[in-house]
Amino acid sequence: MELDRNMHKVLRFALLFTLLVPSLAGADDSFFFEDQITKEYLENLEVNVVIDDGAKGACWTNLKEVREYAEEKLRTLGVKVSETNYMVAEVNIYWFIIDVDALRLYKNENGPCLGNYSISLEGWATINDVKHLAILGARETKPFIPATDNFNRPIILGLEKVFASFPKK
Repeated sequence: MELDRNMHKVLRFALLFTLLVPSLAGADDSFFFEDQITKEYLENLEVNVVIDDGAKGACWTNLKEVREYAEEKLRTLGVKVSETNYMVAEVNIYWFIIDVDALRLYKNENGPCLGNYSISLEGWATINDVKHLAILGARETKPFIPATDNFNRPIILGLEKVFASFPKK
């Protein structure tokens, strides 16, 4: 009887994993919505890195490392990193937002993590005298279970892909 329960759990997990993996395989590596974004354009931005931690059950534990990595990559790319704590509708002020939502698969907060993360570059723009939220670039994942025990490595890898898509000239 115990073997049947364990086998049932394994089969449920395998089914869930099988349904989620194909969505990752076809993920688009682009980040910016416009091909005309240049290195010079990005060097004129002031960007604040924002961490939005919606992870539970120790599904994401390297928040400080992620923030420092993102800030250093932005600086390396010539982007001014800002400490501004509020969004203002001014030209060239953006927020690089890393948002993670994850939880443990089982009710007892045990098992693998299930969730998703997104990375976006957002600011405000005034169009026809009305302020609009402007998204310069974004990368989102569909819900998945990382191969590791938590989202630490997948988020760093996601950031690497985002920064690899930043223009070099």
